[in-house]
Amino acid sequence: MAVTPNDAIEERRREIQKKRKAQKARRRKAALKRFLVLLCIVAVITLAVLSLTVFFPVEKITVESKESVYTNEQIIKASGIKKGENLWMTGFNAEKDIPTKLPFIAQAEVKRKFPSSIVIKTTPAKAVYNIVAKNDYYVCDGEYKVLEITKEPNASLMLISGVDINKPKAGNKVSFTDTKKQELLQKLFGLLTDKSIKVNSVDITELMEIKIRVENRFNVELGSSAHIDLKVAHLAGMLKEVDEDVIGSIDLTEYTPENGRGILTRE
Repeated sequence: MAVTPNDAIEERRREIQKKRKAQKARRRKAALKRFLVLLCIVAVITLAVLSLTVFFPVEKITVESKESVYTNEQIIKASGIKKGENLWMTGFNAEKDIPTKLPFIAQAEVKRKFPSSIVIKTTPAKAVYNIVAKNDYYVCDGEYKVLEITKEPNASLMLISGVDINKPKAGNKVSFTDTKKQELLQKLFGLLTDKSIKVNSVDITELMEIKIRVENRFNVELGSSAHIDLKVAHLAGMLKEVDEDVIGSIDLTEYTPENGRGILTRE
């Protein structure tokens, strides 16, 4: 049977309609896929928002501290963390705020435990220095953070005198106005520590007349900072040579590498 022109046209029309239907089906499928992806994104965002606002409220706050002078309630209050707040949205500044607000805490660590608990761990600060400034004594740790301010020195701590400081509040670090004196202190403490010499006090009122007291029995005059490393080494040698019951003074002001001079005066 012969194919007429009309038949060819009809066949062409059906092919075009078929292609159009296929294109519409693909567009619907693509649109559905985009809708499902968007729905998933919205669901994830909604879940995230809820988890950061409604879900996971803090129900338990535990404090783990060793030898702390503060109560658990004081530590929790300083952290700013409260029950009912979201587990993931609270306590961001607690690790910084706790040692600042509670000076006798050196370090704080906040741990979150799913689904509703927070543990605060603290490490106590250790008093090392007494820095005297006019009529006040600033009790500081090894990093010069002020733990407390008193009117009387603590005899068990190293006394630092002859320095000017910014007079910070408890919880903040001391700032030395004379950087040369600060650098000298750090160097001197390092040398004395290396030689295992116990220091009771350091007076650097005059950089040319450095004075220290060691082992609670010798007042030592170092003079200037010239050859200070060798002076400390010589001092360590002198201390080893004297009996433990000897007290007095040691003069190293005239010490030089050439003369090795150190004068011990017994009381």
